This record gives sequence, C-alpha cells and structure tokens, in this order.
Amino acid sequence: MDPILILVADQARARILMSETRASDPMEIADLVNPSGRAHEGDLITGEKGTTSGRTHISHANYHPTYTENNALERAAEEFAININTELERLVRSHRPARIHVIAPPKFLGLLRTKRSKPVQALIEEEIAKDISKLSMNEIREHLPDFV
Repeated sequence: MDPILILVADQARARILMSETRASDPMEIADLVNPSGRAHEGDLITGEKGTTSGRTHISHANYHPTYTENNALERAAEEFAININTELERLVRSHRPARIHVIAPPKFLGLLRTKRSKPVQALIEEEIAKDISKLSMNEIREHLPDFV
C-alpha cells in the first residue's frame, strides 16, 4: 500500500508526517521552520531588533517606506509556502504517496493552495482549516483518525 503524507503547518512551522497504512501511527519525516513567521513585523523590515526602555523600535535609517509591516510578514509566509511545496514535491518523488492531507490555519491554508505545484495538488485528498502545528505528536494524532 502507498503511504499517506500529512502536512501540519502554520506560517512559522511545517511538520510533514507519513503513515505507511491506515492502521499505522504517522511518523514525522520533516520539520520545516520559518523564524520570520513568528517575528515582529518591524524586525522583518529593519532586519534587526532594537530596544529602548524595554520597547521595540524601528530604526528609521533602515526603514523602507515601500514595504509595510504586513507586506513583510506576507512575503515571509509566501516564501515559506513555496519552501513547503518544494519539500512536498521531493517527498512525493521519493515516497510516492497515495494521497496528501493538509491541516493549517485558514489564512495559511489559502496561501498554501496558491503555491502548490500540479504534482502536489493532484495528491491532495483533504484539507482541514485548523491550527494544530504547535501541538505535540500525540495531540496531533488525536486529530488524524478520521482520515488516516
């Protein structure tokens, strides 16, 4: 039987699990991290952290007015979604899964859809709009029995 891949992701972390059969427990085979996904917007624009009296500030010398803070976070999330797709393509070639299930928060799930390649898209069987990426493996497994 062909394995099943399960992507559990948010804009800061993507965990890819594989289950050999419906009866076997999924194992984590990839853990991708996007540190920019949890950064403060201002840190992405200036490229550095600065503090004064315990407060974060943006150095105006490094500030680029053409980039808004939200755009910096969105660009980082888009790059991460592309990296996730690249890893999924690699795993599809090496493991030849029968299907892929995706679990991600609604906004990031939509972004992942726009960055998927045709080979990955063809294997997507189910998507769940839920943020479980920070949960332990045991907690993640509790969300999987319906389709694994």
